[in-house]
Amino acid sequence: MLIRNPYVTNLDAIVNDEYLEFEEFFSENGERVFPPFFPPNNKPGPPNFNNEPVPSKPPMPGPPSNPNDVPGPPPSYTPKQATSSKSSNSSMLKVSPGSLAPCRYQYVYVWQTNGSSYWAWFTRIDRTTASGYRWNGYRWVYFGVDLNRIESFECYGRNPFRSTDNVISNLQTQTLAPSMLQLEYPFISNMKTEDIENIINTEIIDTLDDLLQNQVLVPEKVNFQKVLSAYEVPLDGYGLLSLVMSLSTLVEGGKNPRITFDSLTVDLNTGKKYDFEDLFNSKSTYKEDISKMAMDIAKKSNVKLVVPYQGITDGQKYYLTPEELVLYYQVDEYTPASQGLFRIPIPYNLITKYLSPESPINKILNPSNVIPEPPSAVTPLPQSAEEGGTAMGPEYLGTYTGIVPEEEGGSAMSPEYLGTYTGVVPEGESYPPKGQQPTTNSPQK
Repeated sequence: MLIRNPYVTNLDAIVNDEYLEFEEFFSENGERVFPPFFPPNNKPGPPNFNNEPVPSKPPMPGPPSNPNDVPGPPPSYTPKQATSSKSSNSSMLKVSPGSLAPCRYQYVYVWQTNGSSYWAWFTRIDRTTASGYRWNGYRWVYFGVDLNRIESFECYGRNPFRSTDNVISNLQTQTLAPSMLQLEYPFISNMKTEDIENIINTEIIDTLDDLLQNQVLVPEKVNFQKVLSAYEVPLDGYGLLSLVMSLSTLVEGGKNPRITFDSLTVDLNTGKKYDFEDLFNSKSTYKEDISKMAMDIAKKSNVKLVVPYQGITDGQKYYLTPEELVLYYQVDEYTPASQGLFRIPIPYNLITKYLSPESPINKILNPSNVIPEPPSAVTPLPQSAEEGGTAMGPEYLGTYTGIVPEEEGGSAMSPEYLGTYTGVVPEGESYPPKGQQPTTNSPQK
């Protein structure tokens, strides 16, 4: 197990230049002071020190003669930059040479103000610059950097993998064996494009998986008694599918189950998933205006809120119906569990001016924009008389190409006919009459 042990970070420590001034005092008097933590008889890495006198104002050194003295590649992981509440005082953001100096001849991870980050091995630090070696992913290369270009850093010593880091993890086993496990979720089939079908079914599985990750596959030991999922489909039409999924869990000794919800809205023609932000024109004031609408609707609904409603949030949860956009919030987020899911329905006519041209809601408002699904390449045979109809009785409306055997109702479309027919044949009538050529699409009495 790796434990990070930085000596100091520039955003957390008190700026202190005493060490740098101490070194410069001895340098100006012809003496070389070795870095802290490393005595002269155990000096690390480049440059190679000797007994030659040091000038009072030493020039900026070039690359040391032996870069191989850097002790091997840096750690293979990338440290996470520590978050810190930065003060409004800009001096607190400046990297001090005194804070960076103790990190010489050590592995240092540097985050620059331009967004780049890398492992470094500094060999010299003065009041304005730092120089040494930078790891380019393959080898150490000599470089220098202005201190005002460094946003933050952490140093890890000569060996970040220390003997004190040999900690036993105390592994345990989490067993999920609830007395009742019942996961119900929808899936689609027989779509015109198998790839789109797979995309949508994968999105559905991912939605359920998110619920499981947040509520069941937790990083602690929990004895679940029940794990149940369910779903509802508020919209399946206009080339769109919008559904809501729920996961209910009951732990050992618990009286009331915990229920969380998630939703999914996809285009059935393309498989595109729509997040809340995809519904609206990003240049409009939809967030502020729809938040006000939602607040007014919530007030008029007389729903008891445990905390004041704050309006639309980032990653807002929603689903669509044929008439409304429905915002919803988790149980206990705004309302007590006894009231169930907190939903705010907003009629489409209130939000049309905020919609983006690609918004799926436009398909609901303008059904003529929906591209009709082309006829299938293979059309099933009409219903047989034994199954409740003639070969092409009033139950059938569509396009048919092929021959209907007489035993399956050939009187309506005799075996002599081979072609395409669209329309309804009144039950008991044949089309075309036996021995005649078929006309175009509509039957004639």
